[in-house]
Amino acid sequence: MSAMTVFNHLQPMPSGPIAGQRCTWRVAFHATLVAVLVGLPAVLVGAHTTIHRVGGEGGTATVVMDCGPDAFMVGLSAHGARDNPIAPNLVRKLRFACRTFSGATPGSSTSQTREAAAGVQGSLNASQSSVQCPQDRVIHSLEIYAGLFIDRIAKVECRGPSSQQTWLNVNVGGDGGSRQFLECPNGEGLAKVEARIGSSIDSLKGNCRPFGEAAQQPLTVQIDSTLIPRPTGAKPEKILPAKAAVFSFRIAGTVNRNTSIGIFGETDLLGGAATNPPEFKLEVINPAGSVVASRTVRKPPAGTVQSVSVTINAAGTWKLRVTNLKKSYGALDVKSVSGGA
Repeated sequence: MSAMTVFNHLQPMPSGPIAGQRCTWRVAFHATLVAVLVGLPAVLVGAHTTIHRVGGEGGTATVVMDCGPDAFMVGLSAHGARDNPIAPNLVRKLRFACRTFSGATPGSSTSQTREAAAGVQGSLNASQSSVQCPQDRVIHSLEIYAGLFIDRIAKVECRGPSSQQTWLNVNVGGDGGSRQFLECPNGEGLAKVEARIGSSIDSLKGNCRPFGEAAQQPLTVQIDSTLIPRPTGAKPEKILPAKAAVFSFRIAGTVNRNTSIGIFGETDLLGGAATNPPEFKLEVINPAGSVVASRTVRKPPAGTVQSVSVTINAAGTWKLRVTNLKKSYGALDVKSVSGGA
């Protein structure tokens, strides 16, 4: 997965303009310990953690509202209502607006995610709202009231590349539930929200990634933390003769930098190992899908990393394609991929 933090807060808490009243769990710090303390399973993804959702445990389907690898959520549209006079007033529909960013530079247009819609809609005591962050800012947190369902979306907090804040009032839904927050760690913005739905919208879970100044990490960190797949000596990526494998990584903000990207690979035992040194081609593919650097390697010294030089000049998903040039004998075991030197 790209370097994203899956977040939620474990307790209701005040936020925004009311200062000095927060007590939050920051999942970016000691997430495994938090999971142990609250008795919840934790799944580590790179340096990040998945914990439980905000809202109830119900729902029969999951709607994924995803801005994609190069974009952040910058606005939302929501609708709330009762479906009968004695039913609770709940959030019934939710959709997000997305904007692509190259580093901290915003794209000129926005797009829309899928819509999460409750199975039962309503028209009594209806409320609806659409809000959007300033062009250079992304959604950092949502103030939500929730219990068994998502009762109300109260506010959106937008943050800029240097953590400048803008608060937007939404006020869609009813008065039930307790006050809770979906809040990214400092320096990150919201990129994806998963909604569990049934007759109502039961719960929400969000995913964040670094934005702005926090995205300006060294290339070594960006490549290593987002690399997919991630081969090891114990579990190499095997490339058969005349076949290729593709490794992807995300660049969030560091652009116009020269680097090298390479592999440590050996011919597998059945192919002769050291007696039959590997032969392969390295190709770097930019986010637009073009090959921008390549190098052919034939019978390199044993135990060496072989790399290709490239200029990283755009944010987005980059790829390293490795082609085994052996025609019929000798699979290539890729044991590591490295970059950023």
